[in-house]
Amino acid sequence: MALVRQVNLFSAGASLSLGTDSHAVTDMFEEARAVEMNQRLITNKRGRSPQ
Repeated sequence: MALVRQVNLFSAGASLSLGTDSHAVTDMFEEARAVEMNQRLITNKRGRSPQ
């Protein structure tokens, strides 16, 4: 899994959405949590997802 600086993507005008390719677990809250945790790893800060 690659870690992406989503703030840079939003600043560049990209639209992002959440999804899953798993047939076993399709919990979108878990997917959103994973995005937040990836941003914490990259920036060492909490709440980095743009609104």
